[in-house]
Amino acid sequence: MSPTVRVKPVQVNREEILRNFRIYFQQVEEGETIVVLEAGKPVAEIRPLSIPGPRLRPFGLCAGEFQVPDDFDAPFTRTSICETTIPPARRLECPVR
Repeated sequence: MSPTVRVKPVQVNREEILRNFRIYFQQVEEGETIVVLEAGKPVAEIRPLSIPGPRLRPFGLCAGEFQVPDDFDAPFTRTSICETTIPPARRLECPVR
């Protein structure tokens, strides 16, 4: 059985919503929109937030933009650590030898 979808939001006067707030709050949690009336005129709307979930990045987003070297997951050698972490002018001071 599919859930009932209302075309018009529920309209409630201010006194009624204060008297039965839990009931109306539960309706909002279930997806209903509630319009609060004061002297028969709408003054507020209570509705569920529409918070988007996390979006997954599309597979292959950067396809063809760069090439992964064959040895990208090879262990570092002492020389490669010094070459990637120490500026050229200070490489003679490399502590990893």
